[in-house]
Amino acid sequence: AFVADLRRTCTSTSYPYLYAMEVLHDLIERAESSGDASLLRPAVRKWKRLREDLEEGMLVPAGGSGNSTFQRKRRTDVALTLSDLFQRKRRRVAPTATAEGNGSNGNGGHNDLADSLDEALIHLLSRNGSLGYPIDKDSADAILKYAYGGSTDRIGDLLIRHPVSVNALLRNLFGVKRVRQLDVRLKCARLVSLAVIAAERGANGTDGVDISLNDEDQLTQTVLA
Repeated sequence: AFVADLRRTCTSTSYPYLYAMEVLHDLIERAESSGDASLLRPAVRKWKRLREDLEEGMLVPAGGSGNSTFQRKRRTDVALTLSDLFQRKRRRVAPTATAEGNGSNGNGGHNDLADSLDEALIHLLSRNGSLGYPIDKDSADAILKYAYGGSTDRIGDLLIRHPVSVNALLRNLFGVKRVRQLDVRLKCARLVSLAVIAAERGANGTDGVDISLNDEDQLTQTVLA
């Protein structure tokens, strides 16, 4: 009951949501950089889970069917503007950004890929996660494109950091309005498999993943089975 009341209060308008997310971000950042990081790990996990829950509350509000499309889109815009997906690019192009952050150190191509991935995930969260539209081939391709010039680890890490995206993928694979096109289902299954691998890696606390989970193709086929 307490968590439900907290979620309702923090997602009622943009101002308490902004304050709550900033407080959680500061708590997590300070805990992870402190000398007692290992002792604070359980608390950090709960703060991260609360952050995810609040984001979901803004993107997919309870009783969302009673809200107009405009109201849902406005709440979605607030949530995504405050998210790390949008703010990372903003920090890179800010006048006060460091050379490393704004791409002037020769990593412009990598930053372009990272920006494209963030924008693709924003599109997925907004159109498919919040508004409930089906995922199409272009949306899935836009996310997977990062794998050609970067690590698939980052794709999985971002997906599990924003669970609404994983729910959207699962809904399109197994929901009432599941997608029928085989190529789109394959791409959605691959994204789910990357999220599973990232979750396993995070749970283990190391970069090592069980060999059965590390086989991305096998796991993709398991998702589709």
